[in-house]
Amino acid sequence: MKKSMCVMVAAAAIFFLFSTNSATAQCVSGDCANGKGVYRFSNSSQYAGDFRQGKMQGYGAFRYPNGDVYKGEWLKNLAQGKGTYFYQSGEKYEGDFVEGRLEGFGAMFYPNGVRYEGEWKASKKDGRGMFYRKDNTVAKIGYWSAGTFVKEIDPSEENPVVTNNPTAPTAAIKNNFPVEKPVLVSSPEIKIWALVVGVARYNSMPSLRYTDDDAYQFYAFLKSPEGGALPDEQLKVLIDEDATQINICRYLRQFAQKADENDVVMLYFSGHGVDGAFVPSDFDGHFTSALSHEKVRKILEESRAKHKICIADACHAGTLLAAKGSASGYGVERLYSAFGETRGGTALLLSSKAEENSLEDQGLRAGVFSYFFIKGLKGEADADRNKIITVSEIYGYVSKKVLSYTATAQSPVLSGDFDSQMPIAILRN
Repeated sequence: MKKSMCVMVAAAAIFFLFSTNSATAQCVSGDCANGKGVYRFSNSSQYAGDFRQGKMQGYGAFRYPNGDVYKGEWLKNLAQGKGTYFYQSGEKYEGDFVEGRLEGFGAMFYPNGVRYEGEWKASKKDGRGMFYRKDNTVAKIGYWSAGTFVKEIDPSEENPVVTNNPTAPTAAIKNNFPVEKPVLVSSPEIKIWALVVGVARYNSMPSLRYTDDDAYQFYAFLKSPEGGALPDEQLKVLIDEDATQINICRYLRQFAQKADENDVVMLYFSGHGVDGAFVPSDFDGHFTSALSHEKVRKILEESRAKHKICIADACHAGTLLAAKGSASGYGVERLYSAFGETRGGTALLLSSKAEENSLEDQGLRAGVFSYFFIKGLKGEADADRNKIITVSEIYGYVSKKVLSYTATAQSPVLSGDFDSQMPIAILRN
């Protein structure tokens, strides 16, 4: 069911997910063959979600006997794709799963506020990763192998340093002193400054279901090599009660002012929208408490940044075009080089026309625009297969997909004075 929305994270905790093939199961409601249904197992575990040919396949939630819960994608009775695992102990993992195991890129959140973000294999930390303290500062960056910490990287240095204490990560977690996050050194001449905003809970407007998740997904993308591997000092995420009008303006202005003539300033907003404005969490029903498109345009125009990108998934986002002012290690270096090779400008990628609503969809479990936007950034929008996704390519992909999915009820818009080859993502080799 598609639902009108007017605004648009991800967390994680990880261990094994196990196959349920061997457990006795009974369909207690719905269509457990080819549809949506509920399966209950003899060990008191339960699955509710999509089925294909009698197997758990699609999207679903599984509750385990010990109280753990997994919500995400399934393939042939195993967690496969993107998902979130909630541990009864209070930990949470969000990221990639392969055949029921944590594998790929994911984040583990611990009850003490510490989190790990990085690469996983066979449900163990394996590859590059980072621990973060409770205050969101980086505690440690390094490499893991089969769950064992093997190399530490000094954030101030370019080359990894072998640590003398392989048990450091465990001790760090116990002492609320996290350790890592995938940090790739950006170009010394080009920096990306990004503010990501997602509002789902409002006091004066109906709550939205997926806008905060959409924002976290984009935040995670910007942290990945494909999105530029942005360090914490160049990336800020504001969710729900933190996404007030004052906070959004403050952080956007800070980034806009810090950016120099070679840099990129990016704003992503997901949530409610009204004619001529985005709706922050402290909106009280009066236009003065909204975040006017005019104010956003003014902040961006005053920045010296060469590249300015505004991505908005909100109702009436198209009215931003009417605001006054001009419309003007993993190969991550390719993204920064691509920014340097284009003339820059201001690109406005909006989820809908001025008179249209933006839609959330229960089937996608996301805003329609944001769902295809993130999907496109991860590779599907690379029309010329050169492993660099440009603003024009992502617009072409998103526009086609959203128009088709919503039966032309929602029409994304791209406008501004910018180089059509302005990059927005890279793909790994």
